[in-house]
This record gives sequence, C-alpha cells and structure tokens, in this order.
Amino acid sequence: MGKVRGMNFKILPLWSNDLVPLSQFYHLVWHETHAPLQDRRVAASRNVEFFGARLRRWQNNTRVAWHNSLVAGFVSWDGAALDALFVGPEFRSAGLGATLLATAEAEMLKRGQTELCLDCVLENEAGRRFYEGHGWRVLKVADCADEKLPEIITRHWVLVKP
Repeated sequence: MGKVRGMNFKILPLWSNDLVPLSQFYHLVWHETHAPLQDRRVAASRNVEFFGARLRRWQNNTRVAWHNSLVAGFVSWDGAALDALFVGPEFRSAGLGATLLATAEAEMLKRGQTELCLDCVLENEAGRRFYEGHGWRVLKVADCADEKLPEIITRHWVLVKP
C-alpha cells in the first residue's frame, strides 16, 4: 500500500480475474484521452475486447493501481518499451501517474533494460510534457501504422530515457 497526495493506493500485478474491470477502465480512459487525437476509424475499432486482448498480451508486465476496490490507473511495458500508462480522471494530478511510471521504469531496469523508450501521439502535448518532466527526451518524430488498420498512419514522438 502506498500513499500518493493523501490517497491510498495498492499497486499490484495484473491478475487474470482483474482483466475484465481493467479492460473496461482502459476502454473508457483511452476513449476519453486518446480517441480525440486519432483518426475516427481507429477510435471506432477500439472496443473493450481490443483492450482486453492487449492486456492479456501484457499481463506479466502490467501493474494496476487500486484505490479501495476501484481501478485508479495502470502501466504496461514490453522489454524496454513503455506501452501504456493511464490514470482515471478522478486520480489525475495526485502523483499516481508518476508513481506508476517509476514502477514500470524500475521493473524494466531490473530486467536488464538500459535505454527505455515510448511513443506518444504527436497531438498529446500533455503526455509529452509529463514524460519530459520525468527525465524522458524526444528522440524523433515517427510515422506509426495502426496495429489494426495499418493503412492509417499517425505521427508520434519517440521518447527515450537513458
């Protein structure tokens, strides 16, 4: 149990019985924060099942922040790549994002990764500022094909943390 700005959180691995509530959380928060930055076809393709499949792939590399019995946020990574970091609206600006980021970074480093990376949609200025405020730097801008609709290209910042 940890305390972040007066709120108690438990940060735990993603267990199989938590896949459904976390998939629902991921779907809701992604559509709130990322759908407006995407091609409408990408947003339309992102249903709860899509997010559940992602989380099943990332299950061993995901940590979930719980506040009482509510999902407050989560972070996922694969090797040296930070794949997802989402915090529920009622828990933003409380330091939880920074705590989840630090948790993932520590896990990646513990597993032998030396240069961490992530990509952030170009229009996500708040996300880029958040990562830069935690020691990440923009390496380049890249065109990324959507994983489900590869004909759709979205520009992303590629950030690294040596």
